[in-house]
Amino acid sequence: MYQNYITYGVIVLMIVLETLGLLLLKSYNKIYIGIGVILFAFVALGFNYLIKEKGLSLGHALFDVITVIIISSIGILYFKEELTHKKLLGLLLAIISVYLIESH
Repeated sequence: MYQNYITYGVIVLMIVLETLGLLLLKSYNKIYIGIGVILFAFVALGFNYLIKEKGLSLGHALFDVITVIIISSIGILYFKEELTHKKLLGLLLAIISVYLIESH
């Protein structure tokens, strides 16, 4: 049970590092680009952990779906993006997909 908490913690950390890395890579500053590349190296280590714990297809699917849920939630709550019925349905299906993927 605690292993799942660690796995989801790793996924959230990977999402944060990937997002920061992407923001830094958009810069034209060589130092920021270098930091961005280093952050992506840590994301790769996170993928290594996920693959060992969940397998390739399950680990990557969880990362992708949880990324959509978190980034969409930030967009709606922080940036006040509109939550349409279609977006809400998509988020609910994403949450259901995580449940279905994780249930063995």
